[in-house]
Amino acid sequence: MVAAAGTYINPPVWTNRGASVTFREDQKGGVMMKRTWCGMLAMGLLLGGGASELVAQVAPGGPGDLPTWTRADKNGMGTALSAASKVWFTLEGGMLTEVYYPRVDQANVRTLEFAVSDGRRVWFESRDTRHAVEQIEPDALVYQQTSIGAADRFTITKTYVTDPQTNTLLIDVTYEGRSSDTLYVLYHPAL
Repeated sequence: MVAAAGTYINPPVWTNRGASVTFREDQKGGVMMKRTWCGMLAMGLLLGGGASELVAQVAPGGPGDLPTWTRADKNGMGTALSAASKVWFTLEGGMLTEVYYPRVDQANVRTLEFAVSDGRRVWFESRDTRHAVEQIEPDALVYQQTSIGAADRFTITKTYVTDPQTNTLLIDVTYEGRSSDTLYVLYHPAL
């Protein structure tokens, strides 16, 4: 890389003794030399304020919120094999993790999962069950997720398919468990 005299070759490298920057002395010679910024940094701190001002800067509106989207390691991703349907979905951790509509970069659903309660305890599908997912149609993006509760107390089976003619995600849900337990849907929209 050719650089004008006194311009950066590399960004500053910060160490516990200050910063070191590599400069190119001239365009032809290629002589590299390092200069330590300790003196310049100390002068800047004296003229411009303390080190705490440099370190403790807060972004506008900061400190910010926690991440609101799901993990990126997906077990499945589906859509219809038709231009008429503009719905995409992802699966991870035993639940539906995103639904995108009308564009693949515009999520409308963060998560949709189920919970089971016996009136005293609650089991969440994403954290309290064993999960399995399989693509059940080799020529289509049709997935089946199975979530099995602790001690095989319940099984939730979901089959996902998008309608090729409309903007619809269909979920066929089967619950097998104790009749005294209650099944809940936990829907987290992206508004």
